[in-house]
Amino acid sequence: MREKVVVIAGAGRGIGRALALKLAAQGAKLALSSRTYVDLNSLAEEVKALGAQALAISADMTVQRDVANLIAEAQATYGRIDAVYYGAGVGALSSALELKESDLDRMWETNFKGLFYITRAAIPHMLNNGGGHFVVPVGILGRHVMRNSGGYSASKFAVVGWIKALGEEFNKRGIRFTLLYLGGVNTSFWDTIEMRVDRSKMLTAEAAADVALYALNAPSPAVINEIVMQPDSHQFI
Repeated sequence: MREKVVVIAGAGRGIGRALALKLAAQGAKLALSSRTYVDLNSLAEEVKALGAQALAISADMTVQRDVANLIAEAQATYGRIDAVYYGAGVGALSSALELKESDLDRMWETNFKGLFYITRAAIPHMLNNGGGHFVVPVGILGRHVMRNSGGYSASKFAVVGWIKALGEEFNKRGIRFTLLYLGGVNTSFWDTIEMRVDRSKMLTAEAAADVALYALNAPSPAVINEIVMQPDSHQFI
């Protein structure tokens, strides 16, 4: 990944943060984004301490103007965009009859529409540069549903449909797409989930970031379309 330009949406914490540091160690040029600039600024300093370049841009993925600005600044600063990691996401687990419309809207706007915005903003630049790569951590509930996951799974199934359709449209034009179906990952995502879970048995953000890095490092013209990784304590077959 040396000298490759990677945009990381959701870089402030969790998997995105861990991935940024791993990419920095490999010499990538990073455009880091999250809604909280304090988290980004701290991460950017760590990236620079590793000898890599970092651009910190506060952006809300539910706001099309913010997403367009993120991609435009990355392109203007580095002259190209080689990869996008879309790690922004929110969740709410609730029974179908108790799911709040506000929670459904929040998941749809962040999980799907943010991805919609960033792919549409980045793809034209990638086409002009000869190709690119999108890595999207869907989560295992975008592949299998469970009780009370209806609203969340619906937003993630939309993500899968969108990425697979983009693959059909652009895979012969040099753009690659990878979906990561990760089981429970111990990140701040679970801080607001009203569900009793043993986070000590979940995957670590570091392990999940290693999987994303593995996909990004696949040598062209190879592409890893999908990866499924789950904790050994809780597996969907």
